Amino acid sequence: MFERRLVYLALTVGLIAQASASAAVRYAKTGGAGSGECLTWATGCTLSYALTQAAAGDEVWVKAGTYAPLTLKNGVKIIGGFAGTETAASQSNPATNLTVIDGGGTARCVSGSDDGASTVLRGFTLRNGMDDSSNGGGGILLSSSSALIVQCILENNTSGDFGGAVGVRGTGSPQFINCIFRNNG
Repeated sequence: MFERRLVYLALTVGLIAQASASAAVRYAKTGGAGSGECLTWATGCTLSYALTQAAAGDEVWVKAGTYAPLTLKNGVKIIGGFAGTETAASQSNPATNLTVIDGGGTARCVSGSDDGASTVLRGFTLRNGMDDSSNGGGGILLSSSSALIVQCILENNTSGDFGGAVGVRGTGSPQFINCIFRNNG
């Protein structure tokens, strides 16, 4: 019995180590490359390209600047608020390093669909988003999503129907943690 427990323990530890080893950090910055692996600040890619390279379990660190609307990727943590020299996610500072997703008054800032709770958007300002459909969510629309939205500011977003800042559809239970909502309509 004891030997069997050791085998199970060894297998569990091995699987956890394998999962941890496969996670990567991708770096994104304005004016970044549209190709490559995005594995350092120096070789940072555009945000949209970095997201195509990210897999579940990965993080995408985003340097301060203004970015076009995006779609969340299941299991990927997208973290804003970086100056472009940091070596740990905890060094992100969205108050100092403003990282904006701007809808330009014509598009929704962020969309997410069928995202699990390991999907994270942290440290962004979502502004000037617009939804003129009946889905709502000029700032962010989450459909059947349990994504975590952390330390985000949603401002000046509108919808022609409901939920200028946020629209939530279907199943799932997204969470908004330490977010600020202002001037949405």
